[in-house]
Amino acid sequence: CRINVGMAQLLKEFDTGHCGTIHDAQLDYYGQCLATASADGSIRLWDVRDPAEPRFLCELGEHAGSVHQVSWAPPGTATLLASVGSDGYIIVWGRLSLPDQWHAVHKQDLRKRGAVRAVAWAPSEHGHALACASADGSISVLQHAGAVWTDMEGPEHRWNCQSFQAHKGQANAVSWGSPEQTMPGGRVSLSGARLASAGDDGVKAWFWGDELKAWEAEPMEASKDSQAIARDVAWKPWDETLASATRQAVFIWRLEADDVGENRSWRVVHQVPIGEEVWKISWSDIGGMLLVSCGEDQRSLLLKQQLGGEWDVMNLEKGGG
Repeated sequence: CRINVGMAQLLKEFDTGHCGTIHDAQLDYYGQCLATASADGSIRLWDVRDPAEPRFLCELGEHAGSVHQVSWAPPGTATLLASVGSDGYIIVWGRLSLPDQWHAVHKQDLRKRGAVRAVAWAPSEHGHALACASADGSISVLQHAGAVWTDMEGPEHRWNCQSFQAHKGQANAVSWGSPEQTMPGGRVSLSGARLASAGDDGVKAWFWGDELKAWEAEPMEASKDSQAIARDVAWKPWDETLASATRQAVFIWRLEADDVGENRSWRVVHQVPIGEEVWKISWSDIGGMLLVSCGEDQRSLLLKQQLGGEWDVMNLEKGGG
């Protein structure tokens, strides 16, 4: 059912100073710093500890084209921001001593794979690692491999990058699953890591195979509708549930065993019609609700599951009742 709820409040509307369309805006984990990514090739950082008076911090401008998405590193890692864009680069930005002082820690050249469309950091249990989706249908995983000190210029950070073909057509989004367990002795690695990706041929799920040292596909049982062009995918925290944005619907997936309790595979368990094109989806921190961006004006809806399993679609409109 569709419900109007007056639970969204506009705290501040301000001019970011960008000269092009804003493609993405992301708050850090603590809600203190906002990063805006624009078609003008720049990223702008804002101090929003006082939401009523955002304060400009700095501009990051090393991309040579539209910046498609930004992603903050999770708690438990360094203060890092990743950005990707139409120039085919991943840039990892690190903060220096002051909040308005940032520099490019690493630039990864993926131009041979086309524009990089999306990026997401791994949970901190996997160390400093991130995944991105490219226009040629590939997923690339970038992992920090340590730093080497040089005589004059300080530490040289080294990163490993591994790419694999995930989709026919473009790859549009990527999302990490929560880690099943912490590595013994506090070690960090990709062991136990899992990913979901969205592309022009639908949704895929992947796990890191320790034996082959490669990403391997998890079984998917999908209908024609659910495997149309998927614009976004989100892995529910600490659960075997995915949500995907496909055309004018949100699909909910579960990893389930067959009738005899074997051969687990991903299956669509709910299709939630939205009635407008769905662009972006994200789970709430506790995982119980989905925030959906849809329509020509990219308005926001909230999806909440009832005890009986059905999903309510709530309009986040001021003054709704």
